[in-house]
Amino acid sequence: MLRPRLNLIKARGKHTQTKIAKMVGVEQQTYSHWERGRSTPSIQKMLLLEKVLNTPKEVLFFDVFNSPAELNEFETKVSIS
Repeated sequence: MLRPRLNLIKARGKHTQTKIAKMVGVEQQTYSHWERGRSTPSIQKMLLLEKVLNTPKEVLFFDVFNSPAELNEFETKVSIS
């Protein structure tokens, strides 16, 4: 699910929906729909989000971590327990 990861990563980077939307070339409302799980970005936009948020697309969109240590590292960066 997109919502939890996009919200956490947005908070970690201290970005706003408007700023991220502008960086990936979409309206703020479109980005908001991605965060809420109402729609899914195209593959091209997923790749841009990966770059802009400096987070692998596997983590952003599929909750895929290569190891428990990788998951721990992610959770530490975004301050979740």
